[in-house]
Amino acid sequence: MSPLIVQKYGGTSVAKIERLMNVAQHIKRSVETTGNKAVVVVSAMGTYTDDLLVMATALDPMPPRRELDMLLTAGERISSSLLAIALHRLGVPALSLTGSQCGILTDEVHGNARIKKILGDRIRNGFQQHQVVIIAGFQGVSPVTRDVTTLGRGGSDLTAVALAIALEARECQIYTDVPGVMSADPRKVPKARPLSFLSWGMMTQLAHAGAGVMHHRGAFLAQKFKMPVVILNSQTPELGGTRVEGNQMESAQILAVTSKASQVLLQYELTMNSTSAISKGLQWLWKHEGMPALFRVENRDSRSFVETVLGESLLAPFLDFQTSVVLEDGGQLNVTLCLKQMATLSIVGSGFRQAPEILDKLWSVLPEAPVLFEVQDTSINLLVHGDKEEQYLNLVHDTL
Repeated sequence: MSPLIVQKYGGTSVAKIERLMNVAQHIKRSVETTGNKAVVVVSAMGTYTDDLLVMATALDPMPPRRELDMLLTAGERISSSLLAIALHRLGVPALSLTGSQCGILTDEVHGNARIKKILGDRIRNGFQQHQVVIIAGFQGVSPVTRDVTTLGRGGSDLTAVALAIALEARECQIYTDVPGVMSADPRKVPKARPLSFLSWGMMTQLAHAGAGVMHHRGAFLAQKFKMPVVILNSQTPELGGTRVEGNQMESAQILAVTSKASQVLLQYELTMNSTSAISKGLQWLWKHEGMPALFRVENRDSRSFVETVLGESLLAPFLDFQTSVVLEDGGQLNVTLCLKQMATLSIVGSGFRQAPEILDKLWSVLPEAPVLFEVQDTSINLLVHGDKEEQYLNLVHDTL
């Protein structure tokens, strides 16, 4: 049996017809020179998803989430069918499929669905017909409601990794517009450098902390099932990019730094020691954004004091949800402090809890103490004022 490779092409790689044709030519060369079977996952063209979202919110600032999923999945379907047409033009048999057609089964959550199972029968049938199978990323279907669902922004990475695991591929290749994973965002840190190798754990930490080169759930899935991932520049794949595989050793090191802007520090008090309200709040955040970088709870005098960091856009809906939960429990929610326009910085590496000298080095370059900080073995998370994000990023990066 020929080895199977799953390739994913991001929105910039397929943004224009000429780029789509370049991708088709690259796939043709890959298939013909290696003899690999190929499953290709594509994102929407360029800013198409954002354009659709603008139209939807112009009609209704809070569109129904089901209808939003129906709308936003159109972008990936367009990309997949156009790429199949381009491959046919080059003499390569190809088959485009939506997430539901290839059997990506999810839960019923619209906007941030979780993959439950992948059937893949139509993909295997495509292999029997010697076809390159092209999958519209970012989407699946709930077998309970039979509705189309989306996997969250950037979910095409997750689609690619999940398919690679389900189909027992040799590796998952993610093609993007950067030369692999960088030690920091080069748009903010001019001295950022490419990283040729990352462990699964470090990639997961970077992705969760805001490195946009790979979806954090896709990185976690690769780590969980030990799927090798290679991140490459779609224009210059011969340069090698970043290979994600294996686990880090015990040695302490700082590897990369990343950040998330437009964050909020939210501090509030529950007038009862309510594990239920806290648990439901965390579940809500998990469904809408993922676990926050910083979350603390202190219980005093039958009251709970909660401190968390979340994206600014989630502040109002999160407080509405928490208020409804607290009222059900018979308590009261008092917001004591809310600092907006903050940023989280995450320093990713290994062995931080065993290496106090790294913290000493870090504190020596910071002009002032961060608002909050948290030390884990593979990451150090800082909360700083948003207008100092790039300054802190560069100072920290220079210590790498």
